[in-house]
Amino acid sequence: MEIDSYRVLVVEDDDSQAFSTRHLPQLTRAKFEMERVPCLAEAVRKIRELQPHCLVLDLELADVSSLEGLLYLTRTFPDMPIVVLAAGNEAALEV
Repeated sequence: MEIDSYRVLVVEDDDSQAFSTRHLPQLTRAKFEMERVPCLAEAVRKIRELQPHCLVLDLELADVSSLEGLLYLTRTFPDMPIVVLAAGNEAALEV
């Protein structure tokens, strides 16, 4: 089964960081449908609604911090590929 476009959910509460993810689809010939949500609670709702092919996740969100959000998502959606965005002190975390 061929996929027309990949659905990507960006979970990022910082406007400047979210802006940088908009350019990712230009790096490939594949087509992407990208949607952004600012918090984990909204991400969970959108995952169930949109059934994205993957997530781009910031580790520091308003409603969850550090690895808590990543752990919750991997337990709740074990087959979901997740790309983690790390900036500043987050890069020191061992994943």
